[in-house]
Amino acid sequence: EDVAATVHTHPTLAEAVMEAAENARGQAIHTLNR
Repeated sequence: EDVAATVHTHPTLAEAVMEAAENARGQAIHTLNR
């Protein structure tokens, strides 16, 4: 019950690093088009 009630923030460090790597390759999908 305690784990279920815990707030899990996103993105995690691993998700942020993955997204940054994908962005560097032009493959990120969670970016703003400017």
